Amino acid sequence: MSWLAALRRETDIIAPVAVANRNQQLVTTLSSGPSETAQPICTLMEWVEGRCFSDRRTPSRAFRAGDLLARIHRHGETWVRPQNWTRPRQDTRQLDEHLEIYHKAVAGGLLTANDLMVIEEATGRIRAAMTTVGQGVGDFGLIHGDFHRGNYVFHRGEVRPIDFSFCGDGYYLADLAYGMKGVRHPEEFLEGYQRIRPLPVAHLPLIETFIVDGMIGEVAYHLSRPQPLEQVVAFLPRMIAKLSDQFLKGEHSLRGW
Repeated sequence: MSWLAALRRETDIIAPVAVANRNQQLVTTLSSGPSETAQPICTLMEWVEGRCFSDRRTPSRAFRAGDLLARIHRHGETWVRPQNWTRPRQDTRQLDEHLEIYHKAVAGGLLTANDLMVIEEATGRIRAAMTTVGQGVGDFGLIHGDFHRGNYVFHRGEVRPIDFSFCGDGYYLADLAYGMKGVRHPEEFLEGYQRIRPLPVAHLPLIETFIVDGMIGEVAYHLSRPQPLEQVVAFLPRMIAKLSDQFLKGEHSLRGW
């Protein structure tokens, strides 16, 4: 919420900001909950006007979305964080957490041991890509963390970001790749991004690997829920096939993931 307030204050990005309670606090802890140890905490966010649109017939929307993500990253690079700032890190440790979830999926009968081997090999390549990119300034920092088509809206031609609940420190390239994964015109998305924040030439071939990282992470998140979505479970065989038949064989495509 501190970052969102700074984005509104220091840029022209229309991001949602929190509304303070009567005590001028941004977080409200309820006095009672389902148990003594679980007290729900609540926030109230301003509504951001706009609608989600596909870029199927309008490549310029993908361009503008990429441009927006680059401006978010630009701000995150230089913003001075408040004291006691604590947010998740999307790095190799998160890869280990995802692998643990897939191990449990094998135990639960959702995956086979051979499926797990495919995921582990793909994860190894992702880990190598993260090592190649490194965590230097300009490569690793504050990211949106969930920049898919449902998390930005268009209003009178302007694109606005929403839902920063997964924001934290991560690879800028991973945030970019996840955004490209969900659009019909990923090339235009990348062009819009690079207009503001050009990528090192050596990083361009790694985009596909980080797209796979986003897919593996997204599926792992849903598998970790008490009741995984049926469509996610149904997607597992397709994901394994794409990893083994395309990604691990070097047959990459920015579309269809």
